[in-house]
Order: sequence, then C-alpha cells, then structure tokens
Amino acid sequence: MLFPEMDTYFKEEFGYINSISIMRSKKNKALNRAEFLFIMKEPGNNGRCTGEMIWKEILDIHKIMRNLEKIHNIKLDYLIVRENEFFELIKETAHNPLKEMISAQTVLMYQENYWLEIKKAVDEGISIKGIEEINPAKISEKDIIYNLGRFGYKEMGTEMEKGRDFCIETLITSLMLKGDARRIQAIPVILGKNIERGRKPIYNLLIFMAMKYKKSEKLLALLTLTGKLLPNKQITDAIEIMNCISIKPEKIDEKGIKQKMEMYYANQKR
Repeated sequence: MLFPEMDTYFKEEFGYINSISIMRSKKNKALNRAEFLFIMKEPGNNGRCTGEMIWKEILDIHKIMRNLEKIHNIKLDYLIVRENEFFELIKETAHNPLKEMISAQTVLMYQENYWLEIKKAVDEGISIKGIEEINPAKISEKDIIYNLGRFGYKEMGTEMEKGRDFCIETLITSLMLKGDARRIQAIPVILGKNIERGRKPIYNLLIFMAMKYKKSEKLLALLTLTGKLLPNKQITDAIEIMNCISIKPEKIDEKGIKQKMEMYYANQKR
C-alpha cells in the first residue's frame, strides 16, 4: 500500500517534483526499509515555479514521508535534491551517495523527466556510471585525514597522505558515526570553511545521510550551533526541515566547538 499512497499524494497534490525513484528495493525490503530519490524542478522565470513554492513542497514531502513511515511501520530514507544539485553531484569526481544510487534505482514516477535529466548530463560530457555503496563508518583513517585536509581542517600531529576523495557530506557523516569527540568538533569548522569554497555543502544530502545512519539528532545540534556562530541561509533552511519533522537536538560540547572554530577562523567568511 505504500507505493499507491505515494502515487496518490505526489501526483495529485504536488507540481514541482521532476521524478521519484526507489533504490535497491529487494535488498531494502528484506530490511523493512525503503530508500527514495526525489528530484525537484528549478525555479522558472515566468513566476509559475518560484523558489518559495518549491521550498514549501520540499517541507511537505518531508512531512508526508515521515507520516507514511509511521503508518506502515517501515524505515523510509529519502534524498530530496533540486535539479542543479543533482547535476553538481553526478559530475563531481569525489565519491558521493547520489552516484551510489544511479545504478541501483527504479524510477517510480515521471520516468521521462528522469531520463531527460540523464540525457542532458551525457550530452554535457558527464560520465554516468554507478559506484559501490560505502558505509561511511568504514572509511579508513588515512582517507579521513586526507579528506579533512581537503576541506580545510589539518589535525595537529598527523601526516596527510593522498587518499580517496569523498564528498563533504559523506565525510561529516563518517565523523559522526565514528564518534571521536575531537573530530566531531571539527564538523562546524569544515562547514564554515566551505561556505564559499568550490561546491558548497548540500544540506538536503547531509540530512539524508544523517537520517539514514541515525545521526540526525547530532547533526541538528551541530547545525544549530554553527548557525549561531556563522549565520547562513542554507543552514537555517536545514534546521527548519529537521524541526518540521520533529527531530530533537542532542547535547554537544558547545564550548569545545566554539574554541575550535575560533582557532581555525571558521567563523570568518573566506
């Protein structure tokens, strides 16, 4: 009954969803879970599709999916990205969760729209190929140190060797899963240092990863503190999403994080 209900909700009441896909359906069914990818349209120039309209639908998708999760007693993980974020992720060279999804999905809704997106990417010279799924908790120490350095955080007493590139969202999820208090303090530093550098953090992806790996309470606490020290619209929006689905922040070492941010100057835009 889950899929017919989703079909009813999202086809009849939503106008800015470009496509919906399900990932690894057989494997996840055995685990009493389901994983989805929502690709949203971009705002248009004619006023018929504004950023505010899309934002409202994103919030409503979160509310509906959490409600369906309760009704059907199943864990639902879902990544919501806008078209431009979708293209950013599939073209970047670093390992990221969207690339893991590409070869493991079945398009449930608006198949033509999805394949038009893929064709557009191919026409632009973007290589579309699936990659293996990696549990962020299993990323090696060498790769953690290397990617911390890539995103502007150098640990004292460590030597950085060339490792495998992971996206910032996977790195942050790995740090939360591994639970090293010193490195968890580094998360706001990394976010602060990358607000204006290269590809900015995609908070919809970060929320998806935190929910999938059961670290959403920790993420909300870290984002709330980061937003206080470094006001930023994307962080504010992420906090609003997490609040709307009733996530409660856990306690974190605010004093230690503030000291680390001051030391690394992460609270300065640069």
